[in-house]
Amino acid sequence: MKPDAHQVKQFLLNLQDTICQQLTAVDGAEFVEDSWQ
Repeated sequence: MKPDAHQVKQFLLNLQDTICQQLTAVDGAEFVEDSWQ
């Protein structure tokens, strides 16, 4: 079964959001998220 590219992209974007939110909570600094190409 081939993974759906849209689902993989959404998973990775959500993971990026979660990681940045957690780093902000620990560090207190805002993290800039680059747009995906």
